Amino acid sequence: MRETGRNPILHLPKIFDWRGGRAEGAPSGRKRRILKKRAGIFTTDAAVIVNAFAYLRGFAPEAIVTAVLFSMVGYFNGNNKTVWVMVQGLVQTLLVRLPMAYIMSIQPNASLTMIGLAAPTSTAVGIVLNVCFFLYLERKEKNLKV
Repeated sequence: MRETGRNPILHLPKIFDWRGGRAEGAPSGRKRRILKKRAGIFTTDAAVIVNAFAYLRGFAPEAIVTAVLFSMVGYFNGNNKTVWVMVQGLVQTLLVRLPMAYIMSIQPNASLTMIGLAAPTSTAVGIVLNVCFFLYLERKEKNLKV
């Protein structure tokens, strides 16, 4: 049931420590505002909002590294290297993102922040794979010219 007349964001239960995922205290005023704007769009349940924010803290770097990865994917697709794009996407998802999320979830002090880090980590691996493939193609092209 929904409580009326009480802002759940301002009265978050002491269920989450922002540094490690353990019960120590509610977020500060600034963090409450961030919670209210992001996770509070979908629910007023304080526990859900706290956990959503914890996940978003780990997932946030994905917004930056995805832009870089998508640029590389566009470059390779435009140069008819679509099979490579598919392979690197599968590698980063099946060999990095899913295993990392699983490993983070079974740790003794598992937190949604650590689970959320699986996404930007796998995207960073995709960037490294694409840079390596680009260098391989450059070297291959250079050897063909000689």
